[in-house]
Amino acid sequence: MTAWSRPPAPLRLVLGSDSYRFLQAAPSERLAEIEAQRDTAGLTDITDGA
Repeated sequence: MTAWSRPPAPLRLVLGSDSYRFLQAAPSERLAEIEAQRDTAGLTDITDGA
């Protein structure tokens, strides 16, 4: 098998179940912070005729 026919290597190599839990939780926490701002995010939008 040659290098160009192999699937690409993972961007992040997760070693250990504690690392897996940490890396899995981080995006969920960030998404929750973003979702909490959903209603106010549009307040800065520019609308036509304003």
